[in-house]
Amino acid sequence: MKKVLGLAFIGMVSMALADAPATFKKCVSCHGADGKKTTFGNSAIAGVDKAQLIEDLKGYRAKTLNRHGKANLMNPNAAKLTDEEIEELATYISGLPK
Repeated sequence: MKKVLGLAFIGMVSMALADAPATFKKCVSCHGADGKKTTFGNSAIAGVDKAQLIEDLKGYRAKTLNRHGKANLMNPNAAKLTDEEIEELATYISGLPK
C-alpha cells in the first residue's frame, strides 16, 4: 500500500511540474511543487507578485538580499539564473494559486 501511495505521489508531482520551466525544478526541494511548502522557515512562493519575485531573485543573484536569513541557500541558485530565466520563473510562480 505504501508503495502505491508513493508512486501516486511521484506521479502527482511529475504532473504538477509538467508545465513548469526547467529552472523551477530546483525550487521544488525547498518550496514544493505547488510553491506552498513552508517547512524549515522557507517562504511559500505560490502567487507572489511577479514584480516582487523578479526583484527578489535579482537581489539574491546580486547578493544584496537576505530575506529570512536564506541568502546562503538562495544566492548560489539565483546566481545561475539569466534575466530571461528570472522572468520565466516569476511568470510561472506568480501564476500558481495561493
